[in-house]
Amino acid sequence: MKSDFDLRQLGEIPDPFAAATGRPAPAAPSPEVRAAMGASRARGYVRSQRAAALLIAVAYEVVAVVAYKMRPGVASLPAWQLALGFLIPAAGALVALGAAVRGGVRGLGESAARLRMLTLGVPALFALATWIALPHAGDPAFWPHALDCMMTTAILGAVPVLLAAWVMRRSFVTAAGWRTALMGVACGALATTAISLVCANEDAGHVLVGHGAAILVLGVLGAIAGSRLARA
Repeated sequence: MKSDFDLRQLGEIPDPFAAATGRPAPAAPSPEVRAAMGASRARGYVRSQRAAALLIAVAYEVVAVVAYKMRPGVASLPAWQLALGFLIPAAGALVALGAAVRGGVRGLGESAARLRMLTLGVPALFALATWIALPHAGDPAFWPHALDCMMTTAILGAVPVLLAAWVMRRSFVTAAGWRTALMGVACGALATTAISLVCANEDAGHVLVGHGAAILVLGVLGAIAGSRLARA
């Protein structure tokens, strides 16, 4: 039994996926670009680097607090005051750091929505608790005292943020800007924790501006540096 079907006519059928597959393949990085990027780092080495950076950052804060001299009577502070000045920013630093470096279910990190919430939520919680709990006594020399503490807090946060920039380079596949912003928030909260052990000024305005400004400033700097340093 003969068939009128000619197999040679199959070539006349248009390919519906021709437009999709006809795109040129992305060009491979040039040797110069590959040399600038450097070799990828092993996961174990990366983890050990991050752990070492965290230990160095905490040790730096301890040494700095000792050098600046701890405020008198820390051990006798009321529990609420100790929690406000020390535990809240310390907890914020840990939460922010954990969310920034967490791999997530698929290894792509936390969702952008959660990163945004924490980036804004950590400084907001600190500001709200400070404004509600501390007295608004006022300070005739508000700006000199606030600027002095802002400078001290910048020094306290400088080494942690430099360490973070070093160990987190080319680490984030997605939401690099938000994740590095959260890293900056974590470094600022760590510095805020340290200065609460040095400065005895309990005026709400002073604590918000002199101590808490580092959280916002380092968060913004982290967001700016994210796409340049941390994007994988």
